[in-house]
Amino acid sequence: MTRRKMMLSAAGLFTIIAVFFLNSCAPRYELTVTGLSGGSVSIEPSGGAYKEGEVVTLTAIPDSGHSFTGWGNISNFSADNEIGREVEIIMPAENLDISVNFSIPSDGWTFMVYMAGDNSLSNQVYYDLDEIEQGLYDAVQAGNSFLAEDVQVLVLTDRSGSDDTKLFRVLPDSDNTEIVSSVIEYGNYSSSSELNMADPDTLQDFVSYGFAKYPSQYNALVLWNHGGGVKSLDNSELISKEICED
Repeated sequence: MTRRKMMLSAAGLFTIIAVFFLNSCAPRYELTVTGLSGGSVSIEPSGGAYKEGEVVTLTAIPDSGHSFTGWGNISNFSADNEIGREVEIIMPAENLDISVNFSIPSDGWTFMVYMAGDNSLSNQVYYDLDEIEQGLYDAVQAGNSFLAEDVQVLVLTDRSGSDDTKLFRVLPDSDNTEIVSSVIEYGNYSSSSELNMADPDTLQDFVSYGFAKYPSQYNALVLWNHGGGVKSLDNSELISKEICED
């Protein structure tokens, strides 16, 4: 009986040694980052070579006077939506080259309009979007041609219904019967997404996208929606404030 126990212990010992040997010899793959003109990238954990499935965090750090504008070649390996300066990479069973892009912001403006219209304002969304197109058109026709290049207007819209959240890059237009602005797909969101515009994460993703893809010296954010909150029982004062109902 004692002998059998010793044999089992020995077998268990050999099993542990074998597993340790296999893990220690697991292949590692190199991760390199290119395109570092205008900034740098922090890599955690450091080392440069990683096992398949290991999660590596990359953080883009722009130099003074530069802006981060995006990552390249991470769509198949990223654990998030690629919008921010920090991304998590899931290492594949191959060497991986990631590119990072930095740029010098233009001297113009980037306007970000957050149109939360999945409520009683739904019918007004495209009316106001069309007015923005008309305003840009009128400004350019008045001799301010630089606005077409130096002013970017991004509008994230959501109306009542499902799968109708859209991100527009506004173009000058005088036709008030249709929207001519470009629909943009960004991150994991497509033109047929349904986003919760009352979720702070949706707003943060939108603003982060605007900063990254359309860097400018000046930026403005417009929250387009009802404003309100919970009132006291006698209706005389607001107990809390809120904006952007969905």
